[in-house]
Amino acid sequence: MPEVVIDHKEELKWENKLIDSYTNESRDDGKVHVSDLLICMRKPEIQRQYEPSWTMRTLLMFTFGKSFEKFIFQTILPEATRELEVEEDGIVGHIDFATDDLDYECKLTWTKERDDPNDLFEKQWYWLEQAGTYAIMRRRYSCRFAVIHIPSWPVPSLRIYRVTWTKEELGELWEIMQNRKEYYLSMITQGKYPHKTQHKQFCKSCAVEEICGKLSEG
Repeated sequence: MPEVVIDHKEELKWENKLIDSYTNESRDDGKVHVSDLLICMRKPEIQRQYEPSWTMRTLLMFTFGKSFEKFIFQTILPEATRELEVEEDGIVGHIDFATDDLDYECKLTWTKERDDPNDLFEKQWYWLEQAGTYAIMRRRYSCRFAVIHIPSWPVPSLRIYRVTWTKEELGELWEIMQNRKEYYLSMITQGKYPHKTQHKQFCKSCAVEEICGKLSEG
């Protein structure tokens, strides 16, 4: 049996390169993005001013997601427009894959697939807010989600979900997003940070949690 050891030095090199790749990708275009208005409106402003502290788990999830999207684009949806930019009333979004039929959002989740897909989307409600906002901008009522479930056991599984909203549901969502945008811009204009999110379960894995805790409440 040959000697096998963990090459910590090489691991560190890879990790640093991965961190650098996402640090160089940070966004500061001065626009209000759909993602800014979902879970936490405080986070994007802090990320624009401070260096995020990424965990390797988070960066690997990002990387898996990008690899999944690359595979879809090259193999399954080569006719789609990848990262289509859409904008309406001062809110900008980027659709993962836009097609003439329905648009697609690609997601990875650590949860097992469920017999009832509503169980998944009740937990991942912000996916629906994001995709619903895109649907409004595209003048559509439906979209699809390509989701890879990555539980520890059994092996990962792929599910395609189709989501359809009513006109009333999208109208209510658009009003919510507009109100969030106005609040967000108002706080930034005053030189203040938006309030911390009420969804505290997301703070544990947040890349700016430590910095956020040291800043004054908006």
